[in-house]
Amino acid sequence: MFGLVDLAIEPFIVHPIQLVLDYPLAFASLGLAGFFQKNPVLGVIVGSTGRFLCHFVSGVVYFSDYAPPGMSPIIYSAIYNATYIIPSMIISAIAIVILQKSKALNIYL
Repeated sequence: MFGLVDLAIEPFIVHPIQLVLDYPLAFASLGLAGFFQKNPVLGVIVGSTGRFLCHFVSGVVYFSDYAPPGMSPIIYSAIYNATYIIPSMIISAIAIVILQKSKALNIYL
């Protein structure tokens, strides 16, 4: 849902496949976390990695022109996307741990 809201508020579209990669698919991949109910921190890592991969591929294929001269688009996309996805993953993992410890996150298996 967040991907669609982000798309509605601040779209940056250069190609239909890039739209799919950067908006619905990237944020839907966060749903992979639901498969890791016994270990939600691992779920955060897997979901964030899926999101990273979607944005990474989009960056390499559709935004390589933004890479500085002489820099590989692969390296550029990895660095660019890691700068916001890794902090997001860390914050989400911390939030999950806090919710688990406070019993606010009740996971019944």
